[in-house]
Amino acid sequence: MDGDGDLDVVAGNLSSTVNRLYVNNGSAAPFSGVTGVNISDDAHNTTSIALADVNADGDIDVVAGNSGGVNRLYLNNGSSTPFTGVSGINITDDAHGTAAVLLDMFDPDADLDLVAANNGSPSRLYLNGHIPPTPTWTPTFTPTQFPSVTPTPQPIPALDGSGALVLLAAASLILLRRARR
Repeated sequence: MDGDGDLDVVAGNLSSTVNRLYVNNGSAAPFSGVTGVNISDDAHNTTSIALADVNADGDIDVVAGNSGGVNRLYLNNGSSTPFTGVSGINITDDAHGTAAVLLDMFDPDADLDLVAANNGSPSRLYLNGHIPPTPTWTPTFTPTQFPSVTPTPQPIPALDGSGALVLLAAASLILLRRARR
């Protein structure tokens, strides 16, 4: 997260507590003496974290899946204190009981899109309309078009009809499998 090549830890917190970053100290005891730093001042019920370079600037960003609130994006500022001065950006204004988030490429434009598996409401796909410096997502499935999360896995057809991606929704988990022909 801080660009030094060591694996760091991002903790999503429940009970409307701020999410935190723990920066690896590079030693044999990588988190000894490490104090977490706030990702931002946002406090939500975060149930899932996805890490990836969402805006293609070379830095790892954070997407927080929040239960009962909007999902948020935190863009890494590229420094050794990657979230200092960073404010969360709403993915969209819709709020659901998000249980899991996944970033991957679901359309052919080569930027990362987001799937949110929701409890009690249909899961959602958000296609990234990457416009630097801030990605913008557009919900592409309405609740009636994307199956509700159920205990029994339900296959969702490939988004572009090619058979390249197969999604399964089961309870609060999304599995992504690239189908091989």
